[in-house]
Amino acid sequence: MLQVPKLTLHFSTQTPNWDKELEEDVKEECNSSYGQVVHIGVAPGSTDGEIYVKFDRVQGGENAIKGLNGRFFGGQRITAQYLVDAVYNMNFPQAANV
Repeated sequence: MLQVPKLTLHFSTQTPNWDKELEEDVKEECNSSYGQVVHIGVAPGSTDGEIYVKFDRVQGGENAIKGLNGRFFGGQRITAQYLVDAVYNMNFPQAANV
């Protein structure tokens, strides 16, 4: 079972391609500081930057929760919490076997 942090950031959706920019920024931060990201995605229908990150190891998810919860990113406070794989896979079926 992989630990999947769910991160909520309030991000301006007025910017074109805001979701891809957010994914790239969060992935870069997570890969360099917490563990290997195997999938990342903005929640379907999200308008406020709810993003899910799947790591290759449990430790990566734990590190991300500890390191990101309450931190500021782009001037906004991050809320990081655990999410079970089943919910992640429901939102991102293509990541179920990653």
